[in-house]
This record gives sequence, C-alpha cells and structure tokens, in this order.
Amino acid sequence: MPLWTDASAPEPSPQDLDAQAEEVRKAFVLGIFVPRVDQEHRAGGVYAWNTGIDYRQQLRRSGRWALVRDFYALAGLDLARDLDTLNAAPRIVARPQSVAYLRANYVPTGRLNIPVLTLQTTGDGMTVPATHGSFRQIVQDAGRSRMLGQLYVRAAGHCTFTPSEMIAALHTLEYRLDTGHWSLAPGAVAARGGPATGALRFTRFDAPVLLRSCDARPGHCRGEPAPQAVVTPSRATEPGRP
Repeated sequence: MPLWTDASAPEPSPQDLDAQAEEVRKAFVLGIFVPRVDQEHRAGGVYAWNTGIDYRQQLRRSGRWALVRDFYALAGLDLARDLDTLNAAPRIVARPQSVAYLRANYVPTGRLNIPVLTLQTTGDGMTVPATHGSFRQIVQDAGRSRMLGQLYVRAAGHCTFTPSEMIAALHTLEYRLDTGHWSLAPGAVAARGGPATGALRFTRFDAPVLLRSCDARPGHCRGEPAPQAVVTPSRATEPGRP
C-alpha cells in the first residue's frame, strides 16, 4: 500500500508516521478486500495462500519495517513475538482449480504484441503502484520490454488524472505508434498536454514489485498448490447470468 492515498490530503512527509498510517488506513479495504469476493466466486474457491511465507522476511522487504516497529513501540506491544506467532500459525492452502482459473483469466503473460502504455498515480490505494511494477517485471521476463511504456503522475487517489494528463498520455502512445520508440521523460510527456485543462504532474517513479509477484508460469510462486488444468466458463455460466 502506498503511504499517500487521499487526493484531498497533502502528501505526508517521510517523518510523519501518523499521517502515513492514516493514509494507508483510508484505502486499506478498497486496496485489499474489495475485488476478492467476486474473484473467489468466479474462481470457485480460495485462490490465495500463505503456505511457505515468512512474515518477518516479508515485513523487512516491504519497506514498512520502521513504520510498523514504531507503532508497536508506541502501543507497548512485542513485534518480534507477533511475527513468531504469525510464522507458527496454521496456513491457508489455496484450491488448485481456483489458482489455475485466476492464472488463466487474470494473470498477464507479458507477451505483448502491440505497444501498451500504463498510466497511474503514485498514490493509488486501490490498484497499488506495485501491480504496475510487477507487470513491468513480467513483461521484461517475457522479453517484450520494448512494447511497454509506463507513466506516473505524482498524485493520490485512483485514476485522479486531469484532462491534460490523459491527453498527454494519449499523444505519448500515438508518438510510440508513429515513431517506433517511446518518449517518456516527464517534460516531453507534459508538452503533449495541449490546450486541455488541469495540471501536468508527470514524474519519474520506480514502482516497487509486489512482495510475492506471481506470473503466468504454473509453479512460479512459493507455496502454491500443484498446477491443475482449468476450463474457462462460458458466458452463460458467469455469475449474474442465468
């Protein structure tokens, strides 16, 4: 989760841990739980698992160790003990068929055949920037990096782009189609905003990768169940259809 998610609030300073925690709290439910019920229904069961996961290692890799440690100290709680408890707890095992369904229908292969441009705010708490970082890695592993361009706007919220930023992004994709190469420097992109209204807040941003980024290769993720074949349901059997 990014540490700035509310478009109506200023970006917290690196030292303001209270403000950072509040920004995470505001978007936590939307960023973590909202799509899961529908996805599990479509997949026919639980598709996520924590087998093979070391929570102490995950916290250290997350970049949030100092934030969590300081709030534990403030509350007088024992972080080390809680991490031990988490690591010793029973694990959730995913349903193999559900994992296969998600991999077949949701997970990108990265094998891009046409230019693709992504556009995201740095403080999106719903579709977090790490998903874009992981997509970049998947495309790179597939050997198609030249087909992918990524733009970031220094702002909070989900898709809170100005008209100028959307026009600039569109013209940037057109530039790639016309010339065969990307031109993604923030200044060059902003210059394509034209007469549309609103700020142009493009920035250089190195999106993190999800702590456990699973690509389209079966068996790629630690602890996942043995791969199984999946049949994509017909439209007549999708949820909400008779």
